[in-house]
Amino acid sequence: MKQLFIYLISLLVCNNTYSQNNEKLKIIDLSQLQIRLLNQYKNVDSITKSKIYLDSIYRPYRQFWEGYAGDESSFTSWMCQEGVQFLDFLNKKNQQISGEKLLKQFLNAKENMYTLTGYMPKGEWFIVYSHGATNLGGLGTGEMVIDLSHENNSSNENIMAFFPHEITHQIMNNVNRNTDTTAISSIIGEGFAVYVNQLYWAEKYTLAQNLDYTEAELKQCKKYKKLINQFFESNKFSSDKSVLTTFRSRTKKIHPELPGAIGYYIGYEIIKKYVKKSSWKDVFTKSPKVIYELSGY
Repeated sequence: MKQLFIYLISLLVCNNTYSQNNEKLKIIDLSQLQIRLLNQYKNVDSITKSKIYLDSIYRPYRQFWEGYAGDESSFTSWMCQEGVQFLDFLNKKNQQISGEKLLKQFLNAKENMYTLTGYMPKGEWFIVYSHGATNLGGLGTGEMVIDLSHENNSSNENIMAFFPHEITHQIMNNVNRNTDTTAISSIIGEGFAVYVNQLYWAEKYTLAQNLDYTEAELKQCKKYKKLINQFFESNKFSSDKSVLTTFRSRTKKIHPELPGAIGYYIGYEIIKKYVKKSSWKDVFTKSPKVIYELSGY
């Protein structure tokens, strides 16, 4: 079985934490410990292995797990049930992904993003096996997660494709002093991350791929542009959690023929208009409302 970040073993503690000198960027790999314990204790009673999982994996990083997987009961439930049920799949997935290569790719992306943007990302990245709610994503507490259980994380390339998107969020979390919690903030944030991801990769990926849509879904966005704009105008300054979820969630749709996470598309369109008038780097520090108003969208 491939050991994630194998060439750094001598530098890492047991939880496989990597932190570059003089930078507040940490990559915390819990996936390999999870896989090892799942295989080692698969036939042990639930009470015994739950205690081992909590003491070894959950409690040392409680804030992260609570933000992503839920409380102790939710975590142990997944480890003891789904983790065992899909263990063959997880073991196979663990063979497909090269951890050593992934780390090098991540650090390369970080340096390239610094060259591109002028900002160095700060924060924590957790690599885990969990319920697969996201392939890569950010939590409200500032941590970033790569969930190797997600179906899209089937190769290094698939994971790598969205590094610039998530690093953009990480930079903005550190440099943007905006405190707005309405929908426009999320819309601008996601749209800008899509824009930077596209800028980073140039012609390697299509706009649909950078949006994580199919080409057919992007085509439908253009077809239903009027409906999308009506929904946006009615809800752009809403603080309602269900509205914010509709803009961001891949499973929520405002029309059966449209993709979920429609806010990504709207945000990208706003950013595209804004950068015709001003520097795209302004978006890192300006208020989302100001960006929206100046865009003329």
